[in-house]
Amino acid sequence: MPTTNHHRPGNNRSLRLTAVASDHSEAPALLERLARWQQLFSPGDEPYRLAGYEDLYADGEGLLVYDNFAPDDSRFLGFDRYRVTWELSINRDFPGFVMEEIVVDRLHIADDFAAVAFTWTGDVRGEDGASRVPAAQHATHIWQKSADGVWRITLEHLTGGVKINGQPYAEAIGSAQTSV
Repeated sequence: MPTTNHHRPGNNRSLRLTAVASDHSEAPALLERLARWQQLFSPGDEPYRLAGYEDLYADGEGLLVYDNFAPDDSRFLGFDRYRVTWELSINRDFPGFVMEEIVVDRLHIADDFAAVAFTWTGDVRGEDGASRVPAAQHATHIWQKSADGVWRITLEHLTGGVKINGQPYAEAIGSAQTSV
């Protein structure tokens, strides 16, 4: 599995994306878009904002989202709702959020549609302001290539409760809180 390292501007922590091998000619462009999505969700100490990342998503009501980390509804429709939900929630509930690693388990591309199944792992700042609390979700994105040739997310499905060998993610990696 090839791995790429990259950074989000303003965040000095390294971000990793590891993907299954694909010979499809569109795979590099699609994985580059997924790396931008990872950067979006890794604001670190900067405020979380969707500004500059709008092109990752289908316009208007073309985006369907399922996410059990969402504070109000785990299902919602439309980019405007997406922006309001995450700009409020991440800044309030997930301070210092960094999505440190994405591991792509499946990548399927057919014509102008693609499906990417992956697991992200990362952490947020603990209530004490110094510790880091592990976080992880399984995810599936459905991407559609628009008329202008750009891949955009039309469906985002994220589910928490990641387990490794029957243990919750935080326990499996060693502890629920680790020092930075």
